[in-house]
Amino acid sequence: MIYNQLISDKLQADKQLAILLDKGVQGSGRMALEQANKIASGFTRLTWYSSCFFENYQDVCSNLKHEDIRFIKALVKLTLHPDVVFNIVQIMVKDMLGGQSEEKINKIHLILLQKGAGFASSRYTSKAFTFSISTAICSGFGMRIAIDSFTTSVSKWGVLAVGVYSYVKVAADAASRLKSRKPMVYAALYQAELEMLYFIIEPIFSKIDTTSYSMKSENEIASDIMRLIK
Repeated sequence: MIYNQLISDKLQADKQLAILLDKGVQGSGRMALEQANKIASGFTRLTWYSSCFFENYQDVCSNLKHEDIRFIKALVKLTLHPDVVFNIVQIMVKDMLGGQSEEKINKIHLILLQKGAGFASSRYTSKAFTFSISTAICSGFGMRIAIDSFTTSVSKWGVLAVGVYSYVKVAADAASRLKSRKPMVYAALYQAELEMLYFIIEPIFSKIDTTSYSMKSENEIASDIMRLIK
């Protein structure tokens, strides 16, 4: 997918702009406050490393190091592999549709056709259906906003190491929420060393209730899909 390259290209293209912004070019008040909070989170996380000096807090120290390493590994994959964001989305969609019967999948497909979903044009296997929905989500306006928000935030503070480091806490918090709500999805992302990138797409999937697909009707699942691809 194009999003890995988009992230890398935008960070490089905005480097000079980031320097100017860090020297005091006025941005929006909302963005400044948001970034100030992230910077504060970065400082707070750095202070947690003081736990490494105390024997009774070695578990805290070990967890911080583990999250930092996982974040670095995820960023390397984001840089080197063009389909990382798509893979994360596909794992989420597989969780949504994986437990559904073929009959229910066909009904969802029909409802999407009736709702005018452009990607739903023929009878799909479950695997092809998952791929098509994942592609539609990654091509949607909501995903573009999420990616642009992430790249803009990082590039504005890119020259400040603590600003970048604040995203480790953002990523760790998002991964923790996912582990609590969807442990199987978290396990799949963890195995792929991608759980620390979940925060990028979390705003998209927070639009829907992802905890009870087995209890949802075909109409409810189709409505969720339509919300995801917008």
